[in-house]
Amino acid sequence: MEVDKSSKQGDNSKPRQTHISPELANQAINDAITYSGGDVVVMARTCASGFCDALQQCYGSEEISDVFIACGSGLNGLIGLQVAVELQKKGYAPEVYAAEQSKHANFRSVCDEAGIDLHDFIPSTLEFYYDIVVDALLGTGFDGGDIRQQYWTVYEMLISTRLAIVSLDVPSGWDLSTGPRKIDVTADSFIKPEVLVSLGAPKLGSKVFAGGYHFIAGRHLPQSYFLEKGISVPAFPGEESNCVLMSSNPFRFEGANGETYGRPGQFNATLYTKNPTREWVDVDKHDDLWDELD
Repeated sequence: MEVDKSSKQGDNSKPRQTHISPELANQAINDAITYSGGDVVVMARTCASGFCDALQQCYGSEEISDVFIACGSGLNGLIGLQVAVELQKKGYAPEVYAAEQSKHANFRSVCDEAGIDLHDFIPSTLEFYYDIVVDALLGTGFDGGDIRQQYWTVYEMLISTRLAIVSLDVPSGWDLSTGPRKIDVTADSFIKPEVLVSLGAPKLGSKVFAGGYHFIAGRHLPQSYFLEKGISVPAFPGEESNCVLMSSNPFRFEGANGETYGRPGQFNATLYTKNPTREWVDVDKHDDLWDELD
C-alpha cells in the first residue's frame, strides 16, 4: 500500500482553524451545489472521485476487489452511489445497499446501467464475500440524536463487522462537533473506521478519529473557499490530484482484532465492539446463503 504524503501541509503564516463547525459544514454543502451549477449529482461525482482516489491509496484494486457500500437516502448516500460507479471503472467489484429510497437519484436505474448489484438487505454472509465496507450512511445532516429505525440494521452491521470500514466525510452516528456520542462510547458501540475521507475540510468531530489514515478529498469547492473563512486546509499534491493526506497512524492500519481505538485522555474502546458467532458452512447444503445474495 502506498500513501502520498507529499502535501501534508498547510498555510501556517497565521493561526487558523483546522476543522470546521457543523454550521460551516452544512453551509459548505449548499455552496458546493451552487458551485456545481446547482446540480447535486455533479457535485456528488466530484466528491466520489476524490474519495475513490483516497480509498485506492489504502486498498489497491490488486489487493482487494469486493466492496460493500452502505448508502443512506441523503447526500452521503448519493455520493456513495457515485463511489460505486467510480470504483467499478477502477477495476473493483462494488455492491450497493440502499437503506431506503434516495431523495436525489434512482439507485436502481444507476446500478442497472453500471452493472452493479443493488441490495435492500444486509447479507448475513457479508464478511465472507466482501473485503471492505464503505460507510456512506449518514452525513453532516445527522444531528447527534437518535438514529432512525430504517437505518438500525445496517448501523448495527457497521458497528459489529470485522471488515475494515472507510467512512465518507463523517463516520455514521458520530456527532459533527464531538465525535461518537457519550452513550455509544460508554456502551463501546460506535463505528470505528480504519480510514476517514473528509470532504472539503475535516469536521470538528473527526479530531477523535484514531484509525490509520485521514484524507481530505474533493474539488467540489476551491480550497480558497475555506481559507477565506479562516480554515487551514492542506494543498492538493498537484492539478490532477483529488485528495491529500491529512494525518496518518500506519501502526494502527490493519491492526489486529481487539486493539484499542482512541487516544490518551479520550475514549479507549475496543476496535471491534461485538464478536458475532460465526461458523463455516457447506454452501452446497445451504442454498439460502446463495439465495440471499442473488
